[in-house]
Amino acid sequence: MTDIFDRMAEHRAQVQRTPLPSFDQPRVVDSSLLYDMASLPGASPELQAYALRVGAGECRWDEVEALSRPVPPEVAEMKRDPTLIWFPHARQPPPEDDTPYRIPWQ
Repeated sequence: MTDIFDRMAEHRAQVQRTPLPSFDQPRVVDSSLLYDMASLPGASPELQAYALRVGAGECRWDEVEALSRPVPPEVAEMKRDPTLIWFPHARQPPPEDDTPYRIPWQ
């Protein structure tokens, strides 16, 4: 009987030492998270179809709201969550500047 209590105490100590993620800290939504969600068996058909388009090179995950009709329900739900940061490092297109720089005294 004491062996059982010793094992319970050992497991309790192990659980207490295990670091837990902070659930109130912001989390980042990126391409890998959306790809993982799309590969789950319960993913919506819209998300799976968009994943196929991303895999084919037609589009990127950070464009899912603009290019997917209808928007996958998983994406709509994540956008409503205030603890999620949506693609913080999304690529911005370079500014269109066709005129060369001129030095003012020339």
